[in-house]
Amino acid sequence: MGGTDIRTLSDTLLSATADAVKTYRSPTASKLVYIYTSGTWVHGENRDEAVSDGSALGAMAELISWRPALEQRVISNPDLNGIVIRPSLLYGRSGSILSLFFRKAHTEGKVEWPGTPGGRLALIHCDDLAELYVLAAEKA
Repeated sequence: MGGTDIRTLSDTLLSATADAVKTYRSPTASKLVYIYTSGTWVHGENRDEAVSDGSALGAMAELISWRPALEQRVISNPDLNGIVIRPSLLYGRSGSILSLFFRKAHTEGKVEWPGTPGGRLALIHCDDLAELYVLAAEKA
C-alpha cells in the first residue's frame, strides 16, 4: 500500500478492522477501541472565532474534505468503540511540519513564516499528543 493515498488507506483500514472484529472477536467481548486521527483542518479557515470540537465544520480544503464522512463512520460503527481525535499542527522533534521552516532558516539564514502577520497557529507538542492517545485508549 506504499502508493495508496491516505483517503483510501484510512477507509480500507477502518473496514478491515471492523470486518476482523466481526469475524474473530467474541460477541461477548468488550468493543475494540479504534482511534482515528483526523485534524483541525476540518473546521476550515476561521480566523475570527474560537473553534472547538462542538463547532460546526467550516469550508475545508479539498485535500481533506473526505474526513468528516470517515469520522462519522468511525464513531457510528456498531462493532467498534470509535474515537476521533483532531489534533492541530504538531511540533517538537524533527518530524514536525514546523521543522521545515526551521531547517530553511538554518540552511538559508532567513526565516519565512506562513500566515497573516500577528496571527497565531494552533499547535500541539508531540509528547502532549502522545499522552492524549494513551489517555483516550485507557479511558475508552
